[in-house]
Amino acid sequence: MGNYHSQTRHLLLRIVQYNIIIRNQSSTASGNFKHDETPPISFDNLVDHIHLLRQAVDQLEMTQDERLLNRYVKEYCQKMSREEILEDYRQSRLSWPILWIWHLHMLHPLAYYKDCVSQLPDGQLIDPSIQHFPSYASAHRRYMPFFPSVDLAKAAIRQRDFLKKFQKHFLYSNDLLHIDRSFFPLLVDDYLSFIRLGERNQLLVPTFDIDLIWHTHLRNPTHYRQTSLNLCGFVLDHDDSIKKPVLREGYKNTAQRWKNAYQTNYEQNHFKSTTYSSCGSTCGAISYSFRDVWRDICDSVSSSDDSGDSSGGDCGGCGGD
Repeated sequence: MGNYHSQTRHLLLRIVQYNIIIRNQSSTASGNFKHDETPPISFDNLVDHIHLLRQAVDQLEMTQDERLLNRYVKEYCQKMSREEILEDYRQSRLSWPILWIWHLHMLHPLAYYKDCVSQLPDGQLIDPSIQHFPSYASAHRRYMPFFPSVDLAKAAIRQRDFLKKFQKHFLYSNDLLHIDRSFFPLLVDDYLSFIRLGERNQLLVPTFDIDLIWHTHLRNPTHYRQTSLNLCGFVLDHDDSIKKPVLREGYKNTAQRWKNAYQTNYEQNHFKSTTYSSCGSTCGAISYSFRDVWRDICDSVSSSDDSGDSSGGDCGGCGGD
C-alpha cells in the first residue's frame, strides 16, 4: 500500500497542474480548484508564457525598433477600444506582435486595471483567461480612443535585459512537452513566498525564477489581483523601469527580509538563479500623464504611415471611429 501511494504521488508530481487555494495570508498554497472557483496558475500558463518569450528572442526588432513598436501599440489600442480583443476567437487569431504588446501592458497590473475599467465601454478588466461577450449595443456604439497610461514601446525595449537572462535559463532550450514538471510547484512556492513579503511603500526585487512566475501570473490579471490582495492586503505592482542601483539595494533588502521571514537564504532557491531580475514591486497611484504623450505618438505614426493599411489616418486609429 505504501509503495502504491508513493508511485501515485510521483505520478502526480510529473503531471502536476499546480493549483492555488489561498486560505489566509500565512498559509501555504496548495490543493485543487473546483470548477466554480478562481482559475489556477497552471503549468500550461507557464508554457504559453515561455513560447511567447521564445518568439520575442527570435524577433529582436520587437525590443529594439521603437517606431515599429508604436505601430503595433496603435493596432493594439484599436483592438482594445473596439472590444475585438475580448472574443475568444479573436484572441486565438491575434498576431504575435499584438499578443506581445498585450503581454507588456498586463505586466503593469495597476495601470492595466485602471486603463481597462476607466476607458473601455463596459468598464471591465480584460482578462485573456476569462471569456467575455461584448454587449449587443457594442456593435452600434461609437468607440472612444484607448490610451494606455504606460509607454508600451519603451516597456518592450526594457524587456531586452529580461530576455537576455531568459536565454540562459533552463526553460529557454528545454523541450517543454517532455520536461519533468516536478520543478513547477517549487517555483510557485517561491513566488508566493515572495508575494507574502509585500508591504506598502517597500521595494521588493525578485530573483529571475520568481520574476518568471510573476510575469506568468500577471497574464491572468483577475486571479493576480485576488491572490495579491489575499497574501499581502493590496495589489502589488510590477515596475520594470526602476534603475539598476536602486534594484541592487532593493535586492539586498529583499534578501534580508526573506531570511528573516523564512530562515533561508534568498539566493538558495531551487535553481541557483542568484541574479536579480530587472524589475521590482511598488505600490502607489498611477499617473495618466503619458496619455497626452501617446496622443502625440499616435499622430506622428499616422502622419508618416504610407503603408495604406486600414487602421485609419488619425489618432482615432488608436480606437476611434
